[in-house]
Amino acid sequence: MLEQIHNASPCLSEERSGAPSFIAVAEEYVDGGSLNIARCNSDGRLIDLFRWCARRGAIEALEMAKVVASKGTVVTAMEWFPLSAEQQLLCIGFSNGGVSLFTPRGAVCLSFLLVPKPVLRIRLGHVPVLPGEERKVALLQDSGVLAIVSVDSIREMICGAPRGSEGNKEEGLRFRLFQLPRRESTVDICLLTEMQPYEEAFNTHGGAGVVALGSNPFLSLHLLDADRISVRSFLNSAASALGSYARSLVPLTSRTKSDVVPPRFVSAGTVRAQDIQVPIRGKPDELLVYAKFIDPTRVGERLELAPRCHHGTALAAVCDAYGRVGLFCLETMRCLHLWKGYRDAQVAWLQPSTQAGAHQPLSIEVQSRLGLVIYAPRRGLLELWAVAGPQGPQRLEAIVVESDGHLLASQGQIYLLQPCGRIDRIRVQPLVDPASAKAASTTGEPGQNSEPDSEVFGSAGSEGSDG
Repeated sequence: MLEQIHNASPCLSEERSGAPSFIAVAEEYVDGGSLNIARCNSDGRLIDLFRWCARRGAIEALEMAKVVASKGTVVTAMEWFPLSAEQQLLCIGFSNGGVSLFTPRGAVCLSFLLVPKPVLRIRLGHVPVLPGEERKVALLQDSGVLAIVSVDSIREMICGAPRGSEGNKEEGLRFRLFQLPRRESTVDICLLTEMQPYEEAFNTHGGAGVVALGSNPFLSLHLLDADRISVRSFLNSAASALGSYARSLVPLTSRTKSDVVPPRFVSAGTVRAQDIQVPIRGKPDELLVYAKFIDPTRVGERLELAPRCHHGTALAAVCDAYGRVGLFCLETMRCLHLWKGYRDAQVAWLQPSTQAGAHQPLSIEVQSRLGLVIYAPRRGLLELWAVAGPQGPQRLEAIVVESDGHLLASQGQIYLLQPCGRIDRIRVQPLVDPASAKAASTTGEPGQNSEPDSEVFGSAGSEGSDG
């Protein structure tokens, strides 16, 4: 189940740095493959940047203790952002509402601020299915404010517009602001590029939507383009003031990969909000609730969207504050299965290898073999579950690892970073039927696998559930 890619590393060990407030990884398919690792320290002001090179099998410290926030501002969200298939940027959101994108070596490419409220989550949408639509990134901010920004426009701001692009294309960032109403709190969101609302069974053209997690209601579904409006069209309705502002910061001569970092750029966390505030026309549009899952006692913590497939159901794993992990259908807001006893659970989807690649839609046959990895950090228990089989979720494997580690996902791959600094890749390919899986060791020692559905490791309870 675990494939060690790097032994315990002093530079990654938490003995020196302490437990991080945020940590994220990103794969890059250049120079034989590499893994970028970003870590924000516990006070939310400093970041460390590392790179693991597959060819050399070594960890390189690219930047240590880089100051990205000051003057009472702290890091509140962090994710890797694909500038291209070969290059990843680190996207950091701050408590002042600012957002900055950094290269893997820590240089700032772009900083901007749309709404002066803390950025709670950064979520990248799937690649659109239909031609002419743009991929989007969602910025969830405090008080239920949601900013949806065109990924292409961010790329153009940094690298310049591609040659041969339309001359009438609007310059600057293309974005739109929304308000998620009638919710007590919102802590996480996910973007659905193609979905089929349950009340529109005879409409063969799915629309885009947003699923919000938090409390009262626990989950809610909001439609972005119920009339099938092009994502490109509604993003182009952004205020042109942002274009002139951002273009004044990013030199138009920065066109090449080797020259994408203006040296005078600074992190959004080190300046006052009013210094980088983008003028916005009008108020955010309300995203009315289309469907919801109501449970007054549940408080959500994390929402992980499953890899999509053409005409397949939108599934997600949801963690709540009571140590439960739920498998939800996002189109019907129905809880299909519930795992109990996983306090502070971390979850990620293990995508079977396909010729289509990590960013392409999965066939329904392949999606039926999706695996859900659940890590219980307090117990040091790591489990792999097959969730889409005809018999319902079945545990395939379980293993004892260090407590208080970090489950990290990138482009369909999952990694476990343990407190000692060891990095493991989670690999079970192909995902097999639990009934045909071979028996493995059940001694319960760290690093040992269990048989499918074995209770040697004390797997917490699970049950089918309708909520």
